[in-house]
Amino acid sequence: MFQIPDMTMDLSEQRKDYNPYSRQVADVLGVAEDGRILLKVQDTSLLQKCRQVEITPIDRRKLSGQQRRMCWALIGAIAEWQGGSKAQTMKDMVNEAMKLDLLEVAGETPEEMFSLSNAPMSTVREYQRFLIDFILENNIQTPQPLHEYADDLKHYLYSCLANRRCCVCGKSADLHHSNLDGSRVGMGRDRTQIIHEGLSVLPLCRLHHTEIHTMPEEDFLEKYHLPEPIKLDKYLCSVLGVKATAD
Repeated sequence: MFQIPDMTMDLSEQRKDYNPYSRQVADVLGVAEDGRILLKVQDTSLLQKCRQVEITPIDRRKLSGQQRRMCWALIGAIAEWQGGSKAQTMKDMVNEAMKLDLLEVAGETPEEMFSLSNAPMSTVREYQRFLIDFILENNIQTPQPLHEYADDLKHYLYSCLANRRCCVCGKSADLHHSNLDGSRVGMGRDRTQIIHEGLSVLPLCRLHHTEIHTMPEEDFLEKYHLPEPIKLDKYLCSVLGVKATAD
C-alpha cells in the first residue's frame, strides 16, 4: 500500500548533459514499501528523456545565521575578485546578479527571486552550491579553504573534480585513486588505458597527493573534514580526459 507523506520534492536530471540546477518540483502522492514513489509533476518532458532522477526533499526550515554568513563570505570573495571591493554595496550587486544567474540556469523567472533573509534552507543550499561552483570555475580565492564553506561536501568534491581543483587547497589537481574500495592504480600501469568509470578518486594537488600517501586514507579525510572519494561517472571521465569504457 502507498502511504501519503506531507512533502514536496525537487527533481534534478541525471543525464550526460546533467545540469544540477535544472529542476522540477513534484508532489509526492505515495511511497511503496518496495521503494517505488508515485509523483505528480507539471511537465513530464524532461523526465521522458532520462533514466534516473535525483530526488531532494525541500527543506522549509529557516536559514541559520551561520549559513547566511557563509553565503555572504562567498559573495564577498566573488565581489573582491570582480571589482576589488568587499563593500556592502558591491556585495549586494553581486548577490543579485548571482541569484539571477541561478534562476536563469534553473529555468526559472525573476518573479521567483528569493532572499537570504527568509528563503527555505534547501533553496539557500542550492544557491551555496552555485556560488561554490562559480568560485571553482574561476579559481577565486576565499578567506578560508573553500570546503569549509560547503554544506554539501559530495557536490563540492564533484565540482572540484569537474574543474580539476584540489579539494583541500583549490590549486590545480591530479587524480588520487582511492584505496578504500580497491580503486588504487598500481605503479607502472598505463593510466590512459585504464577504464576509470566507477573508480573512486579525489582531486588533489601535488602537495596533498604526496601527503595522503604518508598516512592512512581515512586519517587524511578526517584531517581535512572530507567525505569519501567520488566514483567517476561518464561525464567526469569526459571532462577529465580518461577512459570511461573499453574501445
